[in-house]
Amino acid sequence: MNIDSLTSEGRKIERKLSEQGLISETRIVKARPEEGITSIGVGYPMKAMEKFLGYYDGPMKIAFNPSVSISTDFSFCLSACRYVAKGSRDIVYLDGSMSEQYQERAKAALDYVRREYGVKGSFHFYIKRYRKYGEAKGMSESASVATSVSMAISKLLFQSESDDPLISELARLVSGSGTRGVFRGTSFWLSYPGISPRMCHATKVADFPKGLNYGIFPKPSEVKTSSAHQVAVASDFYGAWVESKYPALNELIDSSFETTKLLARGQQEMYNLNAILLSGSVFLQTPESIGLIHSLQKFQRSNDGFFFTGDTGPSIMIASMDPALLSEFTSSVNDTYLRGGQDFHQHEAEMDVFRKEAEASLDEMASGCR
Repeated sequence: MNIDSLTSEGRKIERKLSEQGLISETRIVKARPEEGITSIGVGYPMKAMEKFLGYYDGPMKIAFNPSVSISTDFSFCLSACRYVAKGSRDIVYLDGSMSEQYQERAKAALDYVRREYGVKGSFHFYIKRYRKYGEAKGMSESASVATSVSMAISKLLFQSESDDPLISELARLVSGSGTRGVFRGTSFWLSYPGISPRMCHATKVADFPKGLNYGIFPKPSEVKTSSAHQVAVASDFYGAWVESKYPALNELIDSSFETTKLLARGQQEMYNLNAILLSGSVFLQTPESIGLIHSLQKFQRSNDGFFFTGDTGPSIMIASMDPALLSEFTSSVNDTYLRGGQDFHQHEAEMDVFRKEAEASLDEMASGCR
């Protein structure tokens, strides 16, 4: 893999997006955290069309390539955050229980905040996921969690100066895909070897594709995304995959992220991602999802304008500008199916109850630290 070439191509894309007024450096602001204040953040998942796996800079979560996604509304996540000036330990509660996994995920972001913004003390989080499905992998839940957590802490640190680029930058340090989850519609995460960390965030490049119909077949899996990142980079085919992305990304930009090009790229990238991981003996698919993919391939051969894709899991999303195609396919298979939409206000109905739950839990966390 030619790193210098990736840097050069990445800078060209950066200039193109900057000239179009789509992206700029995050602002330098002063952190002003206050104790006793509870800030709330919300995050929705998304589905990657131009995908990424693997980090050029692991600690800073800078990817080898930019990526593109479309928002989905299969779930959402709410997060509450408080600052403890004399606290010595960050605490994360997820779905009612202390989560060592997410405390570890949040560590890099929180250490970055303390280091870069001169903040001492600790942070307490109360996080709750709201799903329309049971256990499933490949639904971008980590992105919605990262987004909601980063929004909550950004509001706490910067108050009225908090904005989407700052939230996206912090979300990157929790989960790379969370960087894109800040925006509703089509978002573009600018990342490449050698990028300035203040440019390495996402931006909205288009509204939600007009007339797009989509849904997903949620399926569980034991594959851990963290190990998928490591396996991908170790693959003999990884360099060729990353290098092939830059021409495709330029084509998407030049087409103003035309919907069918996005969907076609998302499908091709599903195959690419699976092949890369398969070369490292990581099997994303299950017998059930493989059977579903075979049915999708057969249906697609006689139905133009019908697409499908998946991320690091066996859950498969289908999409088309023609709702009749989705109805026809879903009625032909005996599989759990969840219809998607553009309801990115679902969280509003849960906000009052969530705030009361969060306040009570955060009070308990604070009392345990005294």
